[in-house]
Amino acid sequence: MPAHPPILIVDDEEIVRSALSDILELYGYTAVSAGDAYTAIQMFPALCAQPGVHVVILDLMMPGINGIETMHRLAALDPDAQFIISSGFDRDEIAARFHYVSAEGGRVHFLQKPYSMAAIATLIEQCFSPAAGLPDSPIAP
Repeated sequence: MPAHPPILIVDDEEIVRSALSDILELYGYTAVSAGDAYTAIQMFPALCAQPGVHVVILDLMMPGINGIETMHRLAALDPDAQFIISSGFDRDEIAARFHYVSAEGGRVHFLQKPYSMAAIATLIEQCFSPAAGLPDSPIAP
């Protein structure tokens, strides 16, 4: 597996961040984590300085800035970043609650909670694949 920049995990629950980090390590990836959007926004420029595809796993519902708004702020720093939005809501509910329609061109993927290790690994592989720009589960404003 080629070297990739660390995957950024943004979730307000420490247990989720820790579990995701452990899972990613099992699959040979490295991860860094942030407990809120503000920390993630501060950390992201240093990750963007590293060559390669930048992948961010974001919890949808967080105190302060939610996952969708965080995604937009991070995308402004790296327009080519890949995002995985994680939520207990289903895709249709997210579209209705947050008024989102498909427009991100396959850079935004959806991971429904609860999820399996295999589901995470599959999405990460899609993010790092040469065809990552192909539509998957895009959502955008």
